[in-house]
Amino acid sequence: MAITRRGTGWELLASWWVLLPLGSLGMLAWAGFLYAGVRTRNRPWIIAAVVYFAAFVYALTLDGSNTAGFILIGIWVAGTVHAFVARPEFLIRLDVELSGDAARSSPAPRTTRVVPVDATHTPLAPPAAPKPPAPRVPAPPPGPASQAAAPVDLNAAPEAAVAALPGIGPILAQRAMQLREARGGFASVDDFGDALDLKPHILERIRALAFTTPRAAPPRPTGRRVDY
Repeated sequence: MAITRRGTGWELLASWWVLLPLGSLGMLAWAGFLYAGVRTRNRPWIIAAVVYFAAFVYALTLDGSNTAGFILIGIWVAGTVHAFVARPEFLIRLDVELSGDAARSSPAPRTTRVVPVDATHTPLAPPAAPKPPAPRVPAPPPGPASQAAAPVDLNAAPEAAVAALPGIGPILAQRAMQLREARGGFASVDDFGDALDLKPHILERIRALAFTTPRAAPPRPTGRRVDY
């Protein structure tokens, strides 16, 4: 089943990097995660690439000992499993990145408003004298409810509400919706910031405006069990 709206064929072609750890017996696991991290701007995958590369170089320095073999096998197994687990999130992030690039490269067309003019209309009477301006009445001070907007539930709010948060916008909001569906929700506001790779100052701005609620667990089966 396709994870994104681009279809299964595109997802298979975009997932070529997951074969690097498997096909190279782990020796190129670092290259696969370096590509995935740089392509989607995901810092944890770049760190994983550095760890896999360091482990591979350390194994080479052991000059063919049993310990080197165990390390290489560990890199092979761990890198392959890690790549297939990270593949759904990679496809979602790549889809959002490509959608954002397309939106930035094709600006919306400008429209010109035309107001019709009736050339045959003639005024029947001279325009009345302008009325004196009414006295201005000071507006009442805002109440507590209008001073602060209602906080946004990151696990239930619509995409428009998430996009209205400071520093988010429509592109990151679309990514948040896809990640929320793929991950089953966010554990906290910090988890939301880590998933979107937000800057610390942006995360601090939305911390007081958002919260997370745990997603409802699936209902447990009820009834008596009868053994025959």
